[in-house]
Amino acid sequence: MTTRADLRTQIRQELQDNVTPYFWSDAAMHTALAAAFSAYSQYAPASTQSAIAVSAGSQGQFSLPANTLAVVAVLINGVTVAPVPDLATLNEPAAPVWQTSYVQPVIPYAALSSHGQAWTVWNGAVQLRYPVPAPATVQLILASAHLLPADDLTAVTVPDTDTEVIVLHVCDRLAASARTDAARRGAPNATAAFDPGYAARYRAAVRARRRATSRNLAASP
Repeated sequence: MTTRADLRTQIRQELQDNVTPYFWSDAAMHTALAAAFSAYSQYAPASTQSAIAVSAGSQGQFSLPANTLAVVAVLINGVTVAPVPDLATLNEPAAPVWQTSYVQPVIPYAALSSHGQAWTVWNGAVQLRYPVPAPATVQLILASAHLLPADDLTAVTVPDTDTEVIVLHVCDRLAASARTDAARRGAPNATAAFDPGYAARYRAAVRARRRATSRNLAASP
């Protein structure tokens, strides 16, 4: 279980910034960690699920968490609902029988219409074509951004096997900031200072992670 404090310790060891007063403050590290989590989430988002119980009346809109990157699937009472690309398609009238629609689900679910149930994302929420009457359970399967915990006790959602990617991203970011600051102050050899190759090591770690992911996907049944 890796925490924010563990990541700071690993970063300070990499940067050889272990003696107080520290060159980089905790606040600077937290800012860099948040950026590293955001970058990591673009190619390895967290898989999260949200189950919403419709217990009274009906509901056709379901708000998404702020860190949602994409909606992977929507299920109503365990039945997968087909997505459509946008709100206009979701709300378009049913096509006459002599027309062919290539974007509408052909199997209706919980709806008395020639269009089947469907969903799209609009304005930070999942919108259903037809509100779901109670009782029902709507399950949202999401790809979510990894968020840096606000304390030093909560475990991060980045797997322990990938924390090296986070650490190297932060080291490269902080070292680049130090180089820029040194150059602005006119320090000699500023471009060479604080440059132990973090950027190259970070890119190598990302490539290794992606290769491992590809192998795991290829091995899946």
